[in-house]
Amino acid sequence: MEEVAVTWVRGLKLWWSFAWRGMVLMLLLIIPLQIIMFLIVVPSMPKPVAGQAPNIAQMQHMVAIFAILWPIVMVAM
Repeated sequence: MEEVAVTWVRGLKLWWSFAWRGMVLMLLLIIPLQIIMFLIVVPSMPKPVAGQAPNIAQMQHMVAIFAILWPIVMVAM
């Protein structure tokens, strides 16, 4: 078996080969998770009514859902 000299250039090439594959595969995970989060958050958003003040309770409910989903999505990614 031949001895392989470990150099900075070879180390960087190895790191880059793993890094770009990780980035590409992460996109395949991020896009579906963002679509799922969008489909959950958008229907729960308060609908604006012309001439009326926004409903604060509905807005707080939407923020609470987002505050729960965001960390879950970040951990999943």
